[in-house]
Amino acid sequence: MVFPLPLVPFEYYMLADDRPRHPMSFFIRLVFDGHFQRPAFETSLERALERHPLLRAVVRSAGGRRMQWVAAEQQRASVCWRCGDRAAEDQVFTGIDLQRDPGLRIVVRENDDDDDHNSDVLWQFHHACCDGLGAMRFIEDVLAEYHRQCDQTDSARALRPIDPQRLRHRGRFGLTLIKRLLRLPLAAVHLHGLYQYSSHRAAPLPCSDGLPAEGAGVDLPPAAFPAFCRHTLSAEQTQRFRRDASELGVTINDLLLRDLLLALRDFCGDVDEGNYLRIMVPVNMRTAADGHLPAANVVSMVSAERLPGDLDDPQRALELVRLRMNKVKRYRLGLTLIHMLEIVGKWPGGIPWLLRDGRTRATTVMSNMADPTGQFALPRRDGYVVAGDVTLRRVEVLPPLRPLTRATFGVVTYVGRLTITLHHDPRCITSADAERLLGHFVRRIEESAAAETVAGAGG
Repeated sequence: MVFPLPLVPFEYYMLADDRPRHPMSFFIRLVFDGHFQRPAFETSLERALERHPLLRAVVRSAGGRRMQWVAAEQQRASVCWRCGDRAAEDQVFTGIDLQRDPGLRIVVRENDDDDDHNSDVLWQFHHACCDGLGAMRFIEDVLAEYHRQCDQTDSARALRPIDPQRLRHRGRFGLTLIKRLLRLPLAAVHLHGLYQYSSHRAAPLPCSDGLPAEGAGVDLPPAAFPAFCRHTLSAEQTQRFRRDASELGVTINDLLLRDLLLALRDFCGDVDEGNYLRIMVPVNMRTAADGHLPAANVVSMVSAERLPGDLDDPQRALELVRLRMNKVKRYRLGLTLIHMLEIVGKWPGGIPWLLRDGRTRATTVMSNMADPTGQFALPRRDGYVVAGDVTLRRVEVLPPLRPLTRATFGVVTYVGRLTITLHHDPRCITSADAERLLGHFVRRIEESAAAETVAGAGG
């Protein structure tokens, strides 16, 4: 029996930052060739939920300020089936109240015309329940169960092992008391990072002409929620981009962050003096011991930020990004936010107090999940994941939007092709301007993929 489970500080932070106008939800959109068999899909979903307790749980008070996860009375996930009706689909998505409902909703939209016979599955997750990696682990189980039901000849294919009891350790991040003590000399590094984050002002993305700063009207998400656009690079462009990063001595993520900083400067134009272009970057905090962990939120956030003038020399900007991200990995700087939340959370109202001001916390967010299907226990055809009678053609990730963070980017690589999805707030940024912002990013990536590498530039 895994419940009740006390909320860890980062989960409480996600819950406290959940707002009606800006739900703390992220989305994963999967596009398949073929249509799902509805009874088999819903049965697969129920079986997968048995392996992932936090996706069938709600939040309750445990007395005082303490909150805990308990099993929901209604543990079946909400699934809506649509037949090409995008307007109806858009009406489904609002925020998720974790005190009433589990943190998962699904819309399956089936297209069946002369050109298409596919299924578009949009998964909404409350971020207190899990992160992107946890969500994909759950989705893998749904698809693997579906495959087992549809393909009896492949029924021996085993699901990857999972241990719900590992959830009791999800907030420890591999830190024993001794390891915490050994990290005390790094306190100055963490404090310096907190000082920089709190003292530097982040520049918001400009609103589209004619739109108010944060929209107007009722205290709800926008009518078109989520609003997004995407671009997929060719396999050749993706390969060149990967090769360029390798020859420059940087990671793909480093190069993406540099190119996004350049794209933000292109899009923002003049930025108020002293304001930084800031990208918040999710950091996976799992350790080797978490290999059998069910869906959970085991991430933190770090920032990659530069003044616009620092970007005049793209090569130097890349080196600064590389140094920053190497420092994040070397010192596990994702723990900075975790430790702060642990300390502040000990005071009544401490975490909500952190969220009280109206300043821009980030210009944008970039979540790079690499290939989220890399470990899927499913067969493949020409590199594409196959689940029974459907084939997964595309994966898109939409990180949450926050107040004054008006657009976010999700990046995945699937079947050797890089896909960038931009999630934007249509109350502040029109579809045309969202496409323009995405276009700036894609152009910078294409330029990097086409550029001649400079020997030793990464040193």
